Amino acid sequence: MDFSGWSVVTSRRRSGPPSPKSTRVALTLYKEAAAKAGALADAAGAATAKLLFERIPAGQYFKSADGRWLKK
Repeated sequence: MDFSGWSVVTSRRRSGPPSPKSTRVALTLYKEAAAKAGALADAAGAATAKLLFERIPAGQYFKSADGRWLKK
C-alpha cells in the first residue's frame, strides 16, 4: 500500500487541515531524516504515514491520499 500523501487523524481534538507551520516543520524533519538515510523526503514521509496508519485503532477514520475519509 502506498502511504505517500496520506493524512492520519489520531485525535478529534482539532479539525481541519494541518497548519502551514506544522507542515513545514514536518517536511523539514522528513528532509533531515531522509538525508541521514540517503533517501528522499517523500520516502521518509511515507514511512512515517505507514507507522501512524499501523497505530490507528480499528473503526477509526483516516484521510487517504486522494482526500477520501476511510474507516479502518
